[in-house]
Amino acid sequence: MMDDELKQVWAASAALETLQVEMDQAQVSLEEAIDEAAKAGADPEAIDEAAQLTSSELTEPVELAEPAQPQQSAELELS
Repeated sequence: MMDDELKQVWAASAALETLQVEMDQAQVSLEEAIDEAAKAGADPEAIDEAAQLTSSELTEPVELAEPAQPQQSAELELS
C-alpha cells in the first residue's frame, strides 16, 4: 500500500504531466494560428502583439522539464 505522501507526489506529478500536455497542445494551436495569420498577410508585428509574445519567444519555445515518472509495481495500491 502506498502511503499518503507518495500518493500526493504521484498525484502532483500526474497533474503536472497533464498540464504539460495541455501546454504542448496550446503551443501547437498558437503556432498554427500564427502561420494562418502570416499566410493571410497579417503584419508580423501585429501577430506578435496578438500572440502577446516577442519574436524571440516565438522562434525559441520554452523547453519544459520532463516530470519524474512514478515507479509502479504490482505491490503498489491506490487506496
